[in-house]
Amino acid sequence: MRHSRLSRSLASIIFVASSAGALISMNACAGNEPALDGVSPDGGSTPADGGAGSEIADGGPSVDAMADADGAAPCSPDGFCHLPVPTPDSLRAVWGDDAGTVWAVGAEGNILRWNGAAFDVQQKVSSPLYAIWGSGPTDIWVAGESGIFHGQGATSASVSFTAAAYVPTVPIRSIHGFGPNDVWFAGGVSDWEREEGVVLRYTGPKADAGTELEHDPIEAEGGGFTAVWGSSREDMWVASSTQSGQIARVFHGRGDGAGGTTFEEVEIKADIPDMGLGLSEVVGGIHVPDTFIAGNISWFGFMYLGVVWSGATHPPDGDAGAVVWGNDDLWGENWAFAVRGIHGTSRNDVWFVGETGRVRHFDGAKWSLARVTIDKMPFVEDLYGIWGGSKDIWIVGDKTVLRKSTEVKP
Repeated sequence: MRHSRLSRSLASIIFVASSAGALISMNACAGNEPALDGVSPDGGSTPADGGAGSEIADGGPSVDAMADADGAAPCSPDGFCHLPVPTPDSLRAVWGDDAGTVWAVGAEGNILRWNGAAFDVQQKVSSPLYAIWGSGPTDIWVAGESGIFHGQGATSASVSFTAAAYVPTVPIRSIHGFGPNDVWFAGGVSDWEREEGVVLRYTGPKADAGTELEHDPIEAEGGGFTAVWGSSREDMWVASSTQSGQIARVFHGRGDGAGGTTFEEVEIKADIPDMGLGLSEVVGGIHVPDTFIAGNISWFGFMYLGVVWSGATHPPDGDAGAVVWGNDDLWGENWAFAVRGIHGTSRNDVWFVGETGRVRHFDGAKWSLARVTIDKMPFVEDLYGIWGGSKDIWIVGDKTVLRKSTEVKP
């Protein structure tokens, strides 16, 4: 039944795109995928009365009267408070230390820091930034089109960013680390013009700064790398897109006992019957302890449909490297919009964000669409990044910062 709904959705979207003459070239890099004109945020018409297809549900509190705990920001019925953005940024990634310090980066090159009441522009680089990660509030890495930048300082307010000794040939799309001296970077391009990717690792300061970032052998697999994540050195993941962004590949890595990592490709059964659609892009993953992999499928490079797979890292038969996911755990019932970010604390608490303001939650049994609208108009800004700690969830996107408190009050 789910595949039948998908087929009908695809048919309607293809008709809209064809009628509008929309032939959009595909770039598998997160952040360049276009939204589809003529399609409402929920894949159908957008009612004005808050009925089906709208985020505004009957029976909830008045969104106009809600505010966050400080009374400063308007909040949705589900507790997503809209914070001001100091510049009209398209924010792409967010990271925090779970002790009050939060950082965000955007396509305009701004590096933003939360000062406890608002975001300030801490520093600016000359080209788009797509990724951020930190080992602590004063040890921050950001990266994007023009390379990798390392921020350090005595306090978070005094952190200053300098360019790493790396000459970029492709944009860096993703950063993940396990400490100040074990940080991974993945990036690349896969389009109709070229296909190139890098996977870099920082293992700490060296006498020769030019060798501080080392290329990992996984680069030999080819493709433009789109994501790196992991729960430990024994549970590393990288993903790439190949064949002009049409096919995604996922690799699982474990420590080799000599300070390196051995990666093996993981098979993901991504094809949807009768449609010929396979996974074309991976945007990230989590391990809680089941592994969730978030990504998108595309139709000839101009339509993106968000999906998510989950499975056990180690299969029961003990056949390492034979981890296989099916496509049963999907991006809710809304197929028409791409997923861009993932966060979770357990299998019963997984969040996804994506195009046109979609925020979805998985409670271990079912999906729900979070209400993020604070007025009578649907919220439709594209969302790209999500991070959460023990007290808050932070979401960023086009001219958007959302904050939701998850702290249990006594």
